[in-house]
Amino acid sequence: MLDESPKVEIQHAENTGGAKRKTKNGKTTNEQSLKNETATPILPTSPQTKYSGLSIDEIKVLENKTKTEVEDLNKRVFDNDSDAQTLIENMHSKLSKVQGRINSNEDTLHANLKREAALDDEINGLLQKISALKASKEKLAVENEQLKQDVRYLTEERRNLEEVFDKEIKGRKESKESYLKSISTLTENLRLMKIEIDAKLNIQGNDEMPKEATNSQRHESAGDSGPQNSAPSNNNMLLEFLSSQISAKEADLECPVCMEVSQVPIYTCQEQHIICSQCWDKVKIRSAGGEAECVICRSPYPQPPRHHRYMEKVAHELQQLYHMLKGIKQQSSSSS
Repeated sequence: MLDESPKVEIQHAENTGGAKRKTKNGKTTNEQSLKNETATPILPTSPQTKYSGLSIDEIKVLENKTKTEVEDLNKRVFDNDSDAQTLIENMHSKLSKVQGRINSNEDTLHANLKREAALDDEINGLLQKISALKASKEKLAVENEQLKQDVRYLTEERRNLEEVFDKEIKGRKESKESYLKSISTLTENLRLMKIEIDAKLNIQGNDEMPKEATNSQRHESAGDSGPQNSAPSNNNMLLEFLSSQISAKEADLECPVCMEVSQVPIYTCQEQHIICSQCWDKVKIRSAGGEAECVICRSPYPQPPRHHRYMEKVAHELQQLYHMLKGIKQQSSSSS
């Protein structure tokens, strides 16, 4: 703090026009100066200041004191400037760090905002895809319901057709067995007829005269040659008929994998293409645990395998034809 006494003295000097001092006669210096002015002429003086009323010693004391105050104030100004400079440097460092963090955070914030906007766009795209997928799912659900109804309807229709088919096949099988039985009976009758004709011809030949019998036998033999030759002709026709039936059924029962005649059990794909049981096992093994596919239409085989009932009946009929053909051949060989 500055000493306020010089200021008080200076202010007092300014108000009074200088310090009032009493002289020896008891009058003040101002009064004395007035008298001197009337007594002596006024000499030119230096301009009056607030220190004009002080003596040199007082001014020097005041000057030294003022210089000390000035030096103290200069020192304080220097210290204040040094502190301010240090403060500025420290604040500049701190502000730089804070500004760096602000810039870094702003950059991160900008990047995050861009990423957030990209994620919003991606979310909107995914929501649109989800909506489309839900719509597709609903459409598929409706379609599946319709397909289930169709499958139930078609399954019922298939069951009805299988019943009709079984009835038709059963009737045809019974008719065929009746026909085959009749053919067997007629074949046996033909064999008996041939034996009877041969026996009668032998008896007739022994009873007639040698010459006339010979001529007559020739004419009768010529006349009876028709019935004798008819039995072998009928057997040949029957053999041809059975052979043609066997060839047709063998073609129907041919396995598309091994090209052999299928034996019971016989399996089928969804399109009714047959496959023998041995080849079905091979195809199943080759599929390596996946769905076994038909070699013709590439549709998957049902699991478990579905039997082809019609072709299994055809296979049974083929075995009967084999048996009949063998019997007729044996009869033909024995009669010859």
